Amino acid sequence: MTTDKLSQKLRNYTALIHAQLHVHPLLSPLQSQAITLENYYSVLQGMYEAYSYTEAQFSHFTDTKEMPILEWLEKDFLCHSLTPLTINHSASELPHLKTDDYSALIGYLYVKNGSGLGGRVISKHLEKYLNIIPHQTNFFFAGYGQEMGVKWKNFLSKLDDASLNHIICLNSAYDVFSTMKIFFDKTFAITSTNIVN
Repeated sequence: MTTDKLSQKLRNYTALIHAQLHVHPLLSPLQSQAITLENYYSVLQGMYEAYSYTEAQFSHFTDTKEMPILEWLEKDFLCHSLTPLTINHSASELPHLKTDDYSALIGYLYVKNGSGLGGRVISKHLEKYLNIIPHQTNFFFAGYGQEMGVKWKNFLSKLDDASLNHIICLNSAYDVFSTMKIFFDKTFAITSTNIVN
């Protein structure tokens, strides 16, 4: 049955936390016609902080390198003369990410690849309202461009692996979303004086 597919389970299990991120005050300007460069820069900083942490947690898996998300963000930082924030966090305030299991990695990659898929829409919005051009002044959200759809389908095929532990995968994806929310909360607290909605 369709509802038994891991892709559908992941979508359902993370629906609430995913929806919370869509309306997060750091990210919501990405959907607004009133978006400013300050909004965009704050989002890049939040994404960089979040992915610097999560990529490091799963760096021992070669699959993590398939989508060079930090390289894209670093290009954006260089292009727009941005510097990383200093966000302090303690292990106790972040969800414990299980990083010793391939099923947990797949949960992380679900979040990571999904952000790339959504980036295509955001990329068009940035070009329309801020004149930020894909692969010229926009690298993170532009990602793989037109190839992202194919890469997403290739990723979804990994979810058919019968050896995956669905519970571990689901919990990993949820915990990654929760971790990102914490970094976005902190980034917004630091940069909110520059954000104009």
